[in-house]
This record gives sequence, structure tokens and C-alpha cells, in this order.
Amino acid sequence: GVPVSTAELFALAPVDATPPVVAISFPSPDGLNGWHVTSPVVGMVTADDTTTGGSNITAINCTGATVGSITGLGAPSASASLTVSGEGVNNVNCTATDSAGNSGAGPGSSNMATVQIDSFSPTILITSPTDGGTYTLNAAVASGYSCDDGTSGVATCAGPVTSGANFSTSPVGAHAFTVNATDVAGNPAQATNDYDVIYNFSGFFPPVDNPGPGPTFVFNVAKAGSAIPVKFSLSGNQGLNIFDTGFPVSQQITCDASSTTDVIEQTVTAGSSSLSYDAATDQYVYVWKTNKGWANTCRQLIVQLNDGTPHVAYFTFTK
Repeated sequence: GVPVSTAELFALAPVDATPPVVAISFPSPDGLNGWHVTSPVVGMVTADDTTTGGSNITAINCTGATVGSITGLGAPSASASLTVSGEGVNNVNCTATDSAGNSGAGPGSSNMATVQIDSFSPTILITSPTDGGTYTLNAAVASGYSCDDGTSGVATCAGPVTSGANFSTSPVGAHAFTVNATDVAGNPAQATNDYDVIYNFSGFFPPVDNPGPGPTFVFNVAKAGSAIPVKFSLSGNQGLNIFDTGFPVSQQITCDASSTTDVIEQTVTAGSSSLSYDAATDQYVYVWKTNKGWANTCRQLIVQLNDGTPHVAYFTFTK
């Protein structure tokens, strides 16, 4: 045959001048609108040089993701896991290097991907009603709340009323103001402020004196066995079922010689205690029938309403 020179041998040998084909893949988002709500997100990267020169894979490099242990280094095809854990939008780009020194991503590669992660729920701030707050019956008080999500953004934010509108202050008793939110990724959140609604109790009217702020108190002086009209207002007729169960009630207390005393100016005739409402004066009248056996003692009358609030007046009884 015809001898072939060394130069001709090199000329005939194929030259690998193309980087490996690189492909990356990630699972479909488990949230909404292309967002993953579980972190980390684990995918796969492959590098294949069998169609682009047949050289061996020597390295796989990625930005935006952590490359796991590479299987197949030193062979024409290699693969590794890809882990993305950063919250927000992660842009992943992978390249590979072959033994011929080609680095990059060859024709047909799908070596770029965007992985969006939002694994946290939105935050909710309720400024009104305040948690543990107390409001009077039928008071006009504006609500206030907001929702925030710095990653995918807020999709919904809703309370019992639109923020800025008045929240419910009726009926008396315990209330809950709950706000629900979701972000664009589908993460839910909920926050609740508990508050109480009470009557607009104005204090006792004459003939009963209020105890005052202390440290010494006002004691009402009354004849034991008399019927005392205990008057007060709740800003309107709230019906006659205004007392807590078992109230009003009186208890004997120690007389305080340093306290101020004031004689009850008015008593009524009554066989037993009773409650009525006077629309003309917007006053409730609780006729308290006292006991003759209370002479020379002191007592406190506790008028506890069904909103849970106790109101106290002090008495000293004479014969």
C-alpha cells in the first residue's frame, strides 16, 4: 500500500471542538403560578458528549444551584443532582467541560432554568381591634390590618370588613377579628385578635354614691331592711336580661372608719328586689331589698353585668 505520513494521520483524525450537551430538569412546582412552596427543590443535570465529539466529561459547573456528587466523570456521559434552596427567583445555569478542553453547552442543550421558591406564609398585622382590647357597645371604631409577602407577593388579604371600615361592637361579650391571607405561591396565613364588647356603664346615680378612686372610699349609709333604688345607665334600653348569672349580690365587708359616708337620700317600698328600665331618664332601677339583720355592718353590692364587668358600691347599715 501507499505509506501515510504522520501529518496525514493527524489530518484524518476527527477533532472535538464542541462542548457537551447539557440538560437540567426540575420537578413541577407544588405551589401556584409557577412557585415551589417546599424547599429545597432537587433536580438533575446531565452532560453528554457522545454526539458532540465523544470525549470524556471532566467537570460540571452550575450557578444558582448546588451540584451534588457527579456520576460518570471520565466517561462520555455524566450526571449529578441539583439543589436549589434560596427563597425567591433562582436562575440556574449549568455548563460542562470535556477532555478535549471544550467548556460550555453544546447545540441542543437545555442548560438554563428558573426555580421560584416561596416556602413562607404571608405576614398579617392587625392594628385595630387590638388583641385583648375592650370596646363599648355599638361604638364606631375603624378596623386596621395589612398583609405582606416579600417573596411572591400577596394574593388575598381579607378580614370580616375591609380595612378602615368599622368592625362589629355588638352584642356585648367576647369577639374575634380574623384576617386570612394567601400569597401568589398559594401559602395561607391567618391571624386573630380577640376583643371584648361591654356596656357603656355610666356609674351609679343618686341616691347611691360611687365608691370613688380610693384609697379611702365612700360608704352609703342606709337603714337595714330598707329598699334602695340603685340607678345606672347603659346608654339605651338593653333589655332586662343584663345581669350575669347570680348577680347582683352583696357581701359583708369590714367597715372602714377612715372612709367618707353619705346617707341614702331615697328609699322605696318593696317586698323584694327587682329591676326595671325608665325610658324617660334612660336609667335602669334595681330596687335592692336589704335585710334588717345587716344593722351595724358594712356590705358591698356587686352589680355584675352579663358583659362580665363588675360594678361595686359600699354600704354601712344602721338600725
